[in-house]
Amino acid sequence: MRVARVAQRIGLNVGEIRDLLAALPPEPALVDWQRLHAPLTAEAERRIAEPHAALDDIRSGRRLCDL
Repeated sequence: MRVARVAQRIGLNVGEIRDLLAALPPEPALVDWQRLHAPLTAEAERRIAEPHAALDDIRSGRRLCDL
């Protein structure tokens, strides 16, 4: 199932993917699949933003710790 592979690539674990798919009706229509677009996109953007924020901290020149 392509949506599960995409969810894995985003970094969702098996339980998160199961919960995502469990919200679908027994015989999902196109509109049901399209509803998954927003939460998957938001989660991908959130997970991408985290390492970018870490890189910004590293590149900032600010002291990252007190020794």
